[in-house]
Amino acid sequence: MNSSTRSGKHIIWIKGALLLLLLQGCASTIETPLTLTEPVNWRETVAAVSAIDSWEISGKIGVRVPERIDSAVINSWKQKEAQFTIDLSSTIFGLGATRIEGNPNYISMTESGEEPVISRHPRQLIQQHIGWPLPIEQLRYWVKGIPAPVQSPDDKVEELKFDSQGQLSQLVQNGWQVNYSKYTPSRSVSLPGKVVLRQQQVKITVIINDWQLN
Repeated sequence: MNSSTRSGKHIIWIKGALLLLLLQGCASTIETPLTLTEPVNWRETVAAVSAIDSWEISGKIGVRVPERIDSAVINSWKQKEAQFTIDLSSTIFGLGATRIEGNPNYISMTESGEEPVISRHPRQLIQQHIGWPLPIEQLRYWVKGIPAPVQSPDDKVEELKFDSQGQLSQLVQNGWQVNYSKYTPSRSVSLPGKVVLRQQQVKITVIINDWQLN
């Protein structure tokens, strides 16, 4: 084999190696595709997560609407079945702390130093008081990474997408798109650390720092 042949093969080998490295580099930046196929254990996961009806989280919430951007610290969100107590420190409700208590049929909002505002229509009160919608009936399920139970035609699950680990990555239900990430194991299940809700021009981001299951 003459030197020119060896040189030509050497150049081809180098080009091939560079191409392989380039392809590997591109592959590392490509997002893992989602799938519509339910994992084989999905129903069991929903049942296990649904059984967790008493829990507490802390973290942050951010809201983006066309008119403004709001944020708050979730000092504590305690949920026991349908009953919730949420303590916030935020600019959403003005200066000072705010406590929101209630269930899907009743809500009480108390700002520091003020008399509580009470309503039998939680969704309407939240919309009027803070200026953006919050799906309070479904949120206690969505924040755990599962669809809300279907109780009316509006509650229908339109879409479920899963990541390569078989974890729920995207849910579309009741006119909201909910995206999940940063799952962490907690007892026998994995629970999301980031939940993003979108509806039209509203984007609500919930960052969960800690899950406590009772």
